[in-house]
Amino acid sequence: MVKIDKLYCSISEACIRYGICRSKIYELLKNEECPEVKRFGKKVLIPISSFDKFFDSQLETYQIRKEVS
Repeated sequence: MVKIDKLYCSISEACIRYGICRSKIYELLKNEECPEVKRFGKKVLIPISSFDKFFDSQLETYQIRKEVS
């Protein structure tokens, strides 16, 4: 059986994947942190690769700030 990696995830799946609440995800989407979001009516699909890159950059920024302090 071939494993297929998902390209997009729902808001609920993103909450589980990244360990943050729904309101924080909506806040990130509202602030256009992730402009590649796909909307189909009320359904919102988040590109996993874009969110992974976003959180990686946030982690690097946090680590740099922590080292400077």
